Amino acid sequence: MFRVLLVALISISLLGCGQTTRSYLQPGHNQVNPLNQSAGKCKSGHYVVAKGDTLSQVAVRCQVSFNELAKKNSIFPPYVLYPGQELSLPNKQAKPTLSVQKPNWVWPVEHFDKFDYVKDSAGISGLNIYSETGSLVKSVEAGEVVFADNSVSNFGLMVIIRHENGYLTVYAHNQRLQVKEGQIVKRGEVIANLGRSGSTELPKLYFEARLHGRKVAAEGLLDQP
Repeated sequence: MFRVLLVALISISLLGCGQTTRSYLQPGHNQVNPLNQSAGKCKSGHYVVAKGDTLSQVAVRCQVSFNELAKKNSIFPPYVLYPGQELSLPNKQAKPTLSVQKPNWVWPVEHFDKFDYVKDSAGISGLNIYSETGSLVKSVEAGEVVFADNSVSNFGLMVIIRHENGYLTVYAHNQRLQVKEGQIVKRGEVIANLGRSGSTELPKLYFEARLHGRKVAAEGLLDQP
């Protein structure tokens, strides 16, 4: 499974090489992510590690598979990188076109009290699903977990999953995470327990969808609840 550039998605903290927390993704924000201007560049099949880089960040920035990148460079857990280290980049998959078939995903929470669509300043909707604390949160479709941690901003414990068809899905405000970064999950697999982490008064799941890095309306992407 190949990662694509996660542009302007959710504020997340990925720590590495002594750097402070960084936010290169923000929910509801549709501008292209500028990334860390001091970081290395992906060119000619190589990448020179900059201070603060993690292997997962390099995979995202260079649009290559995390697992293939680690394998090609014989890097093993805990995937330590050093500034100035030169990485060989695996071959990229051809990017999918924008004419992607609209998905029919399963609902991420089976049993809930209510749900509502919330629009950002651009009028693009995410989805709030309200349920009891501890309710199971499921992946709407098969994919690769590209983030599973506590976000920098107000969205608490969060999971981000990359799907084969160019889509990426976000699951925020969880009480507990049940997957790890790099893990492959199936359609309908439990990934977290719903909660009220981050900034929310009621237990809920915030769900958001992205297509080729751009936020898209959540309406119509899920099957009937």
